[in-house]
Amino acid sequence: LLLEDMVKPYGLTSESPEFQNMFRGFDNKVFQVDKKLWELGTMATDKGVDSVIMNTPIEEVISELEKSEAGKGWLKDLYNFLEVDGWRMVRMMDLNEPYWLEEPSTVISPIRAFIKKGGDYDLDEVRENLAKEREKAIADLLKQVPEAEKPSFEALINLGGKAGSYSEEHDLYCELYMHAVLRRSFLGMGKRLTEAGTIDKPDDILFLNPDEVEMVLMGPEFHKLQYIANRRQTRWENLNENWVEAQSVTHPPVYTTRANIEEAVGMDLLPSEDPIIIKIVVGELPRVREELKADIYGVCGAPGVAEGTARVIMTYNELDQVQNGEILVCPGTNPAWTPVFGLVKAVVSDRGGTLSHTAIVGREYGLPTLVNTFTGTSTIKTGQRIRVDATEGALYILDK
Repeated sequence: LLLEDMVKPYGLTSESPEFQNMFRGFDNKVFQVDKKLWELGTMATDKGVDSVIMNTPIEEVISELEKSEAGKGWLKDLYNFLEVDGWRMVRMMDLNEPYWLEEPSTVISPIRAFIKKGGDYDLDEVRENLAKEREKAIADLLKQVPEAEKPSFEALINLGGKAGSYSEEHDLYCELYMHAVLRRSFLGMGKRLTEAGTIDKPDDILFLNPDEVEMVLMGPEFHKLQYIANRRQTRWENLNENWVEAQSVTHPPVYTTRANIEEAVGMDLLPSEDPIIIKIVVGELPRVREELKADIYGVCGAPGVAEGTARVIMTYNELDQVQNGEILVCPGTNPAWTPVFGLVKAVVSDRGGTLSHTAIVGREYGLPTLVNTFTGTSTIKTGQRIRVDATEGALYILDK
């Protein structure tokens, strides 16, 4: 935020390509794990089991691979990978879902994405080229800066360069890895309660709150909590049955007494200078420029222009539908979505700021990325041709 203020006299904002180019070309742990997934895809092709992985229902892939020696050999490679990197949830904070090591079939979808893409792991080459652009962008800016101010600019640029990797690895370790360990711990306590007859099955512990668990854990054989856990599970299942209806409900990004979201952002969020709110959680508001005559306006997460067929994806479980060369339209992304960035031509998201996961990964993949469109997934339909001008913060629906 401070650096943004400092570059304004030079005609730059956080959405300017020249500004964003100063923070591209960095590696992080998410990309390193993705490269291992790509290697697993390559090994599957080499062993001749790629057709099984691509053409078998995801939940049946592992059992089908067990039927051949080549399949068993590939599964050994998969399990070796999971022993190190399988402590990872699919979605942040969703403790009710199995983690990678617990349910290996959850990694089949991202591996399929790399098999679809084929070829080399081109992110290495893309990052190398982006690093060159980064050095040029930094040098071009510093040429304009008075000599006495250069140390301050250089320090903030170097610090800003760490922001993307820090943010991505925070998501990976603190939300995805840590919650996998928490889930394992909860299921361990659930097993103890199940053996004592306190609940019916280990994952029923997820329907209890901390006080209830603490109350019974030291002497579970003296307690029965089925009447609580089963009642809550029934309610949860009823909500799950109405998931499609629940998904249609639009929730405001903030709760406010202001007249509208624009007023709330302008009068409360932006003056707070809270970088997490402004750059990641809520994001900057799109700048509507009537002269562009766009169908949707958003915030530039990564500059560039792309035209292609839209693929609207709402959840991780739908990622397998993404095809090579499409434009991904989604509510937002997390590190589990990263492999499909190698398949698509551009990314459009409903939410996110210039330091959200979607924007960071879009920049590192060199993809035009438009974030905080608010209505992207509700307006665009799968199969429509769209044109994304992320540099201008504009999107055009070509098939109406």
